[in-house]
Amino acid sequence: VEANEVEKSRSSKIILTYDKEYEVVVNQLPAPEKPKEILSTLERDVDMDMNEDNTMVFADYLGNDYNSDLGVWQFWFLDVITKKMICLEVLCESQGDVPVEELYVPEGEYITSEDYYFENMLMPGYRTIDADGYYDGGSWYTEMNETGSAISATAPIAEGTLNVEINTDGQTFYATFDLKDDLGYTIKGSYNGDIVIEDFRK
Repeated sequence: VEANEVEKSRSSKIILTYDKEYEVVVNQLPAPEKPKEILSTLERDVDMDMNEDNTMVFADYLGNDYNSDLGVWQFWFLDVITKKMICLEVLCESQGDVPVEELYVPEGEYITSEDYYFENMLMPGYRTIDADGYYDGGSWYTEMNETGSAISATAPIAEGTLNVEINTDGQTFYATFDLKDDLGYTIKGSYNGDIVIEDFRK
């Protein structure tokens, strides 16, 4: 019997025949799971307590992507004091080709998923390659060193949620996120204030 090279169990039957028929069932375990590549360089949990005094927040609209009818937005939270930054990419109802002045910040709860057709999905962080080499896509956390001259840690978002809701003033927003990277470290944050829309449709 050859080794099973796929990550799914399989089975077969052997039938022995003489004056009677006997059936022997052979079950084979799946191949061991391939070790997952760890991309995070974090060494601790992270808390981001943000407000308009220490943080700039942008909602970048990329239009439709990932071969689905959903719109792609990236929420950027940039803490200029602690030099922590997180980009959270979400898929939600498309706003189509409306003029930039008609775009609005999408509200709701976004949950990590691998389903590119799942509305209100928070895209996990991933690393891929194209003609220009490797690049990081989806949702990522980044922090700089004290001088801001170099990146000291990065982490792909592996699971969690992002909530965005508009405040009663109808202009500012309250956003919270509770996430984990691929090492299991938690990345939590909250922000209350304005969110600037940027149009990055191709």
